[in-house]
Amino acid sequence: MALIIDSAAGPGRRGVGGYTRASFFSSLPRHSTMRIGAIELPNSLFVAPMAGVTDRPFRQLCRTLGAGYAVSEMVTSRRDLWNTLKTSRRANHDGEPGPIAVQIAGTDAAMMSAMAHVMLSEGLYDADFVRTHCLGFDASQMPPGYEEAENFSDYILGRRDHTPKTPEWAEPITAVPAETIRRIARQYATLKPGVLYQGTGMQRRAYGEQVVRAGCVLAAITGNVGVPGGWASGLGLQAPDGGAIWNVFPPGPNPVGASIPVFLWTEAVLRGKELGHQHGVTGHNSGWIDGPFLSVADDRRARAGEQGDTVKLALGANFLEDT
Repeated sequence: MALIIDSAAGPGRRGVGGYTRASFFSSLPRHSTMRIGAIELPNSLFVAPMAGVTDRPFRQLCRTLGAGYAVSEMVTSRRDLWNTLKTSRRANHDGEPGPIAVQIAGTDAAMMSAMAHVMLSEGLYDADFVRTHCLGFDASQMPPGYEEAENFSDYILGRRDHTPKTPEWAEPITAVPAETIRRIARQYATLKPGVLYQGTGMQRRAYGEQVVRAGCVLAAITGNVGVPGGWASGLGLQAPDGGAIWNVFPPGPNPVGASIPVFLWTEAVLRGKELGHQHGVTGHNSGWIDGPFLSVADDRRARAGEQGDTVKLALGANFLEDT
């Protein structure tokens, strides 16, 4: 799934290659229609959800320019927040053509805590793996200096805060029935191996790191770490040297000889070849590529590109899909 945004060309303004914004969108290759279940879309050009970007005016603009599907910013799944000003604005789809697509910011950490409660109370966790590979599971496994601190079992079973994280506790928070949580917990704990795939999107919101931690904990206590078909987070494709570079496909040689710190990419958009070694550019300036495309992650500063020449930002998902 990919979105190409011509961020600077306005009505009647010519961008890279002589395209206006509208003509650029209309020139993109796409299927005549696309079907997702019972929903038929006019084409396969999607607008991915982007925090602080895909608000209602932006979605309407993209649909006007030819996108067949536009997804909103994250909207909370917590019922007690549905009537807040922020949520009511994000959930407003007045004037948008269907189908309506919403990215939901869930209550995953609460659900996974309740799953852990089922595993602990029913003895479904991998006690051998926990004993040999984990820290902080219970009072016997606390690191030096933290012997009296709250451990994981204390928190899940509610020994200190007197709030056991049971499926019944999680049901009103998550809107997932308690018995469904129990069923999922038992399945994940007993069907080996089990992969709990989180991707790289769940943590991109307030307190999102708790979701990632909860998923990794479930993988750890069920022994789904270091086994084929297991694990809990990320793309699962780490660099051969164990580094932090993640690639879905082999990247091949980079034709561009110059590189910059990632936080300077907006400066590169605005100033291009004006940047030199004194600005943090390394390698050979002669290696700058003249192509019009720049692949970036979601960043609100992308709007800085509107101040310069036309820039096309390509934002992609982790998986190949029929788009």
